[in-house]
Amino acid sequence: MLEIGISHFLGKQQGGTEEFTIDCDMDSHHVTGSAQLMRLPHEINVQIVDLHADYECICNRCLTHYSQPVDVPFAEREFIIDLTKREISEDEDVFYVNKDKNEISLDEMVNQELLLHFPATTVCSESCKGVCDKCGKNLNLKDCSCKHEHAAKITPFSFPRS
Repeated sequence: MLEIGISHFLGKQQGGTEEFTIDCDMDSHHVTGSAQLMRLPHEINVQIVDLHADYECICNRCLTHYSQPVDVPFAEREFIIDLTKREISEDEDVFYVNKDKNEISLDEMVNQELLLHFPATTVCSESCKGVCDKCGKNLNLKDCSCKHEHAAKITPFSFPRS
């Protein structure tokens, strides 16, 4: 869990900042980066820079395990201290300061950003050959002796011109 104690920070004047390093384990991956807190009138602005995590994945083509780096260059959220619900617009994502513990949890923010920057398909490399669809051998390691029929070439459909 990535929680930041802010008791000392709540007394800062508007515009006051504090920087810290992110270096922790979240779920099954290690996360690093840096963050800056800025005191605003009714909230605390959090900016995260150079967020990085490595995920253990399985390649969609060859089914081998590999490490997938995920990088987030910049993320920003505001954590509300004392605004009322009617002062917040309906379409806003709302994050709150935990007033009982005087802390901010960055878990949801970090997880959201990493998921948004995660690749749509996970492949160990762009040149991955995958597995043979007949014998199942990993073609990156060794060619197989299976005979493969070449698929018919598909051409894009074009509309007749008038």
